[in-house]
Amino acid sequence: MAGRVITGNTPTLAAGLIGLATLLAAHTAAQRVARSRAGAFLTVDRSVVLMAGNELLAENMRRTRVSEEEVWAALRLAGVRNTGEVACVVLESAGDISVIRRGAPLERLMFEAVRGAEHLPPELFSGTAQ
Repeated sequence: MAGRVITGNTPTLAAGLIGLATLLAAHTAAQRVARSRAGAFLTVDRSVVLMAGNELLAENMRRTRVSEEEVWAALRLAGVRNTGEVACVVLESAGDISVIRRGAPLERLMFEAVRGAEHLPPELFSGTAQ
């Protein structure tokens, strides 16, 4: 069905090759735009903190359209038994949800480009400098 949309009603070899070449060219163009600085700004969103310590960040969840149920499911999948075990929950730019447990101190460098990192409790980070 998709082949007929691309090539029209007459599925000839030439039309199929032209359709394939067009798709490959569009894919290559999209990759090049995404790799440029302006394209990366347009196509790749930053990671976002959804939960800081045991506090859900409702505004970030609303903005990213992630429900509480999705966060709770990610916590269960990570084997978290209670919210006291959670350092933070991050929606990654690829769409995955990362659960970071309390324990070893976090490195600030890992959270520099994460939107909402300012909500993370200071005691989670190594050292005392903010």
